[in-house]
Amino acid sequence: ENATYYDVYMAKRYEDIWYSTFEKIKTVSTAECIIEQLYNEEEYYFKVKAFGENETSSLISTWVKGKTPKATNLSMDTAYPVQNGKGEWFSINTDASVNPNWYNLTPDMQQSLWFLISPETGLIKLKGEEKNLMLFSEDGKLLDNNMEIEKDGEYYTYSIQEKFADFKPGKKYYLRFLSYSAWLLVE
Repeated sequence: ENATYYDVYMAKRYEDIWYSTFEKIKTVSTAECIIEQLYNEEEYYFKVKAFGENETSSLISTWVKGKTPKATNLSMDTAYPVQNGKGEWFSINTDASVNPNWYNLTPDMQQSLWFLISPETGLIKLKGEEKNLMLFSEDGKLLDNNMEIEKDGEYYTYSIQEKFADFKPGKKYYLRFLSYSAWLLVE
């Protein structure tokens, strides 16, 4: 009661709860906390400590477990519609050890995240080191495999308008990410 802020701690492995290797990840002023860049279908462990006036504090809470939901945009027909101008984090954890089709670029052979985009300026911006990007037309034709993205300040950028002469504002495309964690903005 009467807490003015909360410190939130997180552990990424079950073993960490036994060794108390929780890492402080955020300080919030309300009794809720949003954490981004979490992998789909992964378990995470949390503790909270509340602070009141004059830096008085509660004991640190017992740990609780949460599991991120399974991504639903794992195929072209369930692509997540991206809102222009709104940056969002996404993460997926796949590799050759869990996916024997990792190097097969056929769309239905890999676990990946799919996004439906309708850029107005044709610009895709990313933060992160994602290099496995593919661009498809609205009818599912592969337009660009291993899209070349350029470093532009804090972003990596890709211009559909510069790459394709038939670009029209609002035209629909599918964007596919094979792995990694990145921040995506479509303009």
